[in-house]
Amino acid sequence: MKTISTALLDDVAVDDYVILHVGYALAKVDEDEARRTLEMLRDAGVQP
Repeated sequence: MKTISTALLDDVAVDDYVILHVGYALAKVDEDEARRTLEMLRDAGVQP
């Protein structure tokens, strides 16, 4: 588990999916989008 900053987003809760960059949550995404993104990363050989 990593600690991240959610200071740039409003209304972020535990178990929300977010786009991260250098330790900052930049955007919330819905569960379907998160699953698609994780699947693409795994298909590319990247372990998220």
